[in-house]
Amino acid sequence: MSLLRSREEWETFKQQLLEFIEELDHPFDADYLVKNCNKFIDRLVVEEALNELLNDGLIVEVGCKEYASIRILMRRWLIGKQQKRETQRMLDEAVFLPSQLLEKLRRLIKPEWGYKDIEDFIRDAVRHWLKEHEDSP
Repeated sequence: MSLLRSREEWETFKQQLLEFIEELDHPFDADYLVKNCNKFIDRLVVEEALNELLNDGLIVEVGCKEYASIRILMRRWLIGKQQKRETQRMLDEAVFLPSQLLEKLRRLIKPEWGYKDIEDFIRDAVRHWLKEHEDSP
């Protein structure tokens, strides 16, 4: 706080710095912040603010004097977790066929039949088979 005039000015600066940091999707250091600030700010002031944000648990050190926002790291973690769930759901619902059978189907299916891809053909074939066998005892 030594280079800014008041506690209020210091807190405003820290809040603005944090808002900027939380928009970054990559690690950063004090030099990066100084270079990308829209007005001149002393590197020592940025370092002091980073130390306070680190102590407040709003950023973490991810390398030698490189930092990342907790919010961004949590967002990445949640996105990864969601993608993993979606991938698992897709695998749970997937049907695997031997490659020889798939290749044979690819050769036999004619474009004029109106199927956009092999999956479309297989879905239709299964629907027809189910319809045919639903009424069977």
